Amino acid sequence: MCETSDLGYPVVLSMRGRHAVVVGGGAVGERKVRALLRAEARITLISPTATPALAALAEDRRIAWRSHRYASCDLPDDAAIVIACTDSRRTNRQVCEDARLRRSDATDWRLVNDASDPTYSDFANVAQIRHDGTLITVSTGGSSPARARSMKQRIAAWLEGRTSSRT
Repeated sequence: MCETSDLGYPVVLSMRGRHAVVVGGGAVGERKVRALLRAEARITLISPTATPALAALAEDRRIAWRSHRYASCDLPDDAAIVIACTDSRRTNRQVCEDARLRRSDATDWRLVNDASDPTYSDFANVAQIRHDGTLITVSTGGSSPARARSMKQRIAAWLEGRTSSRT
């Protein structure tokens, strides 16, 4: 018998060279952009404002920044992943709806994430720990990012100072 879980099916997406759109330039948007940069994605940020770190990434041309409020016409056709993380649940919902409507057919797998409502998302982000060539992830399926972050910190503290030859 198969055990089932509401946590979904865990995968690591290859984003190298793929287009990612992040709508929202606050602290959450910054975390999403940094993770996508580590995955070597091409990133477009859509937000009238941005954290100083995001503004610097745009100035260095590491990301494209459309510095205005989100509009439905902002979503490019080639976006593999769209993340809505504004401070407005309504805007986040609209971004997800627009991205889903832009899917060209049943084989278009554009993934969308509403940071304010995991039930409206195709995926949940995971807390990541990179240690000694290994990627460790912690997920609550989006139900409690704070709990995932706490568990990540506990695991990272346990790993600190350890090497693969001692584990």
